Amino acid sequence: MVAPPKYEYFAFGNPLKNQQNKIGIGYQKIISKDELLYFPAESDVQSFDLVSKITSQRKDSEYLSEYEKMLSLAWHYTVRGDTIDAK
Repeated sequence: MVAPPKYEYFAFGNPLKNQQNKIGIGYQKIISKDELLYFPAESDVQSFDLVSKITSQRKDSEYLSEYEKMLSLAWHYTVRGDTIDAK
């Protein structure tokens, strides 16, 4: 990321070059070693197998929970910043 000196931004997760990363998460998408997944808001999960080059649809994905957690964290940082207020 390129930013001006002293620019503050929020980041979370592991560095992209970390060899232990099993997935990469983006808005409505996840990439793993074997597949590219698309999570449209009101439809089934779409999967593209990177080995066989076959596209399919399914109701769920083993990565859906991870995707939802990351989306929630991104929303929190965007709306509330990096603090969590105790009630």
